[in-house]
Amino acid sequence: MSLPPLVNVFAIHARHPAVLEPFVATMRATARFELHRPFDTWLVGIEPLPGRAPGRCQAEGRRVFFAEGEDLVVPDGEHGRSAALLRLCELTDNAPTRLAELPGDVGFLLVSRTHGSVVRSAAGLVPWYIHRTTEFVAVSTRLAHFSRLLPNPPGIDALVHASWTDGIVCPNARTPLVGVSAVQAGHVVKLDSDRVGSQLRYWDPARNARDGPSLAPPAHAVRTHAEQLRSLLLARLERDLDPAGGNLLGLSGGVDSSCLAALAVGPAAMPLMTFSFLPARHHPRLAHSLRFVDSIADLVAPVRQWRIHLDEQGRLASHLRAPRLGIPVPHPALSHLVGFRNEEEIRVYTGGEFADDLFGGAFVLWHDWLRELSLLSVLQRLPTRGRRPVRRRVPVRWVSARWRQKLRRPMLPYRLRLPELVRPELREEYRVWSRDRQRAMAALPSPYRYLEMSRQADGWVAQNWEVCSELGVRRSLPFYCRDVMELAFSCSPLELAMPPKNLLRQGFRSDVPPLNLERTDKGSWTEAETVSWGSQIPDRLAGIVRSDWMQTPPLRVSLEAADVLTCLSISTEPVSSFPPARLIKKANEDP
Repeated sequence: MSLPPLVNVFAIHARHPAVLEPFVATMRATARFELHRPFDTWLVGIEPLPGRAPGRCQAEGRRVFFAEGEDLVVPDGEHGRSAALLRLCELTDNAPTRLAELPGDVGFLLVSRTHGSVVRSAAGLVPWYIHRTTEFVAVSTRLAHFSRLLPNPPGIDALVHASWTDGIVCPNARTPLVGVSAVQAGHVVKLDSDRVGSQLRYWDPARNARDGPSLAPPAHAVRTHAEQLRSLLLARLERDLDPAGGNLLGLSGGVDSSCLAALAVGPAAMPLMTFSFLPARHHPRLAHSLRFVDSIADLVAPVRQWRIHLDEQGRLASHLRAPRLGIPVPHPALSHLVGFRNEEEIRVYTGGEFADDLFGGAFVLWHDWLRELSLLSVLQRLPTRGRRPVRRRVPVRWVSARWRQKLRRPMLPYRLRLPELVRPELREEYRVWSRDRQRAMAALPSPYRYLEMSRQADGWVAQNWEVCSELGVRRSLPFYCRDVMELAFSCSPLELAMPPKNLLRQGFRSDVPPLNLERTDKGSWTEAETVSWGSQIPDRLAGIVRSDWMQTPPLRVSLEAADVLTCLSISTEPVSSFPPARLIKKANEDP
């Protein structure tokens, strides 16, 4: 069985067909696109990733170009296919708030001669972006397409570049490109040649959850939800991974990645390659980290395994491996993916991202469930053995959470301020925005306010999609999908947080070695607080970095500052297809 269709789309809509002609030659020259002219006012290029080719989707004067989920809503039979497409078009045009009735994660562009609609899937694995000029509206699933294909490419949005270096935040649906806006997950946008409509939300994980969260769940709830979680993750891996091979998993040896590795090789019976980041060879915690990686690697016996030792300088050097796409790519895994792909055929890249946000408990769900219970109730529900440090911290955290909510200053799942190296006016703009986000979070009716904000902070999803698409690799995020999110939002806070990773540990006892399943620490690659710098900062960063740093760079900076500066230096370079060959090293070598 071939992988379901997964497609990148770039489309131009103009009132006058002559406006589209220059784009035809430009898009043909890239040799990346299959071109379509469904109407004289539309030019659409599609770029399928490895897997099944997309079908022809047309219904009563409208054409649908799926980015993801085509196989979920359009059956293979001709009669059923036509009826399903017609229903999808009617929902999009006449009742967009009912699009949540479609199963799973479905994202697409619907076009007619005079207008169109962009629908981003509930979870939003495939991003959608919109850019409007006086002559046309451009729609794309990739930011790099705007830089490569538009006659006047958008400039750099300094605020977003500075904030995106934490891999999370896109303030106010902005993107690293000026004038290009992102469609939020679970939203639909209507557009025509004259205007772009506002974003309309059609999916809310709290509203669409199977059951509302209960603070006092039945005794069997944990077992039931743990079994459901295992089934959902298994189904996602069976859908996403390729039985023929080419599957790559980021393996830390922690609970999340170990569960996915065991499912993929065991019940899903998929061949698997893995990579692991480890402390430097001389680091005292190397042996500790290797215990967990070796334990699960012995179980799953990966076809190929990369082990990369990263110290502080190695982390900074890893940024040099990233494709030049005009966006910050802070995570070393995406940078090293170039090297992995040079050595092996990689068709699917998967990992345990977002599991901490949904089921981690310790540092995410504290901010939600502590507000819902009295201090006495919290203490009564804590485990009586083995959690004394947690019990000591509970009163302080409980008071802090209540007080912050009262002041309308709850904690956010991303930094509240930009680093000191950023220009003061950008830091102030970001501070005002984060303060407004705090107020919005305090006003949310859902008991999962913090978790909802974590879900909306999806800049890391866009970065993953951009890099993987450039390399022709499918991205799989088993925890970051509609069904798993709805399950998490229907669970009791105590199920998720007491103890952390409770559902995963309950559901995978027969799959994962106890050493990995009961791991409580996070893998760490670096620990230095400061690193040497002193290098001249590129002039192109003058609109982002403070003037005194531009003139006289410090000799030593914090690791965060060095990470930000290195990432920005790469992301502001001109867009190209791949980094220069001299910067691509063997991925399994120490940087």
